[in-house]
Amino acid sequence: MKHIISILVIASFLSCNQHDAKPTKAGEIKKIDSPVVQNVPVDTPKTVAVAPVAQNKEQLWDEFWKQFSDVVNKRNKQGMIELSLQTKDFFDGGGGGSAAEWIHSADDETWKYWQKAIKLGTKSFEKTMRVTKNNYMMFDFVNGKWVWIGVEGD
Repeated sequence: MKHIISILVIASFLSCNQHDAKPTKAGEIKKIDSPVVQNVPVDTPKTVAVAPVAQNKEQLWDEFWKQFSDVVNKRNKQGMIELSLQTKDFFDGGGGGSAAEWIHSADDETWKYWQKAIKLGTKSFEKTMRVTKNNYMMFDFVNGKWVWIGVEGD
């Protein structure tokens, strides 16, 4: 068995495509097809790096709304905080609290109200904003992304 393997290894080494090209007239080289040589068809597509397509604010809204709806329906406080305005400009209805404070103070009734607002969907408001159809939760397109910016009040 060792002898057969040795012969196969030596034979493949010695045949290393040494007869793939034969000289023709005036130093030209003519290629001969070989089962060892893998010829790539001319029309084979090459891998091309494609720049990511920039998304417009409406495409980004669809992604944001799905995420936001999911975190509200799951009562995921941390997820809501991450999708909210992270500045003092978050509007909690007039109390001056941050998004995190507002979310952490939510009781069972608040969560139900938020879930109801989410079920209603949203509508356009102003140039860059959206608001739930009950005019309660407000969203804005800030620095190239959508965020929850607050509530209108009770």
